[in-house]
Amino acid sequence: MKVWAWSEGVRNFGDELGPVILSRLGYDVERVETIGEADVLACGSLLESAATDAKPGAVVWGSGLMMGDRTDLSHLDVRAVRGRLTASACGLPDDVVTGDPGSLVPELWDRPRPAVLLGVVRHYVDEREYPWADATISAAAGVDEVIDFIGSCRRVASSSLHGLIVASAWGIPAVRLHHPGVAGGDFKWADWLSSAADPRRLLGVLP
Repeated sequence: MKVWAWSEGVRNFGDELGPVILSRLGYDVERVETIGEADVLACGSLLESAATDAKPGAVVWGSGLMMGDRTDLSHLDVRAVRGRLTASACGLPDDVVTGDPGSLVPELWDRPRPAVLLGVVRHYVDEREYPWADATISAAAGVDEVIDFIGSCRRVASSSLHGLIVASAWGIPAVRLHHPGVAGGDFKWADWLSSAADPRRLLGVLP
């Protein structure tokens, strides 16, 4: 399957996670350069772009809106969106599956032994020092590296949404770190919190 993930020259954990999860689930994933080439959109705040640039029939699996504005996805095959706020803004039915594919991480990766009392996952725009943390990692690091880091923490603070999603999926106490430079403001965080977050339902609607 052809899968697109936002990059713009920057590797970002939340966007890179979708193709990697699909690959671990056994799909033959081909990364494509533009959203218009994609068969599947998974993870990330992609739906404003998908509404105008994705090809008709492309599958939406766990992606969300960035800002929450009214968006028409009627030309797409929507299997799941990140949360109820995205579903409402896109006029989707009440029974549409909600949840982020990042919640599947515990099903696909082994958690390392917790060794870090408090770890920080920094969004790639977040260059703050966090001297009170025991360890930090940037969301610009590789997917496996970030997942191993999160799993090694007993508690997590994150300015990256998917740092919070993965920590929560493992049952690790986690808190958001607000950063004004992270696109989307509060919407995508609230959207995820509004989701059912049931990995079994997400697997049930895979393409």
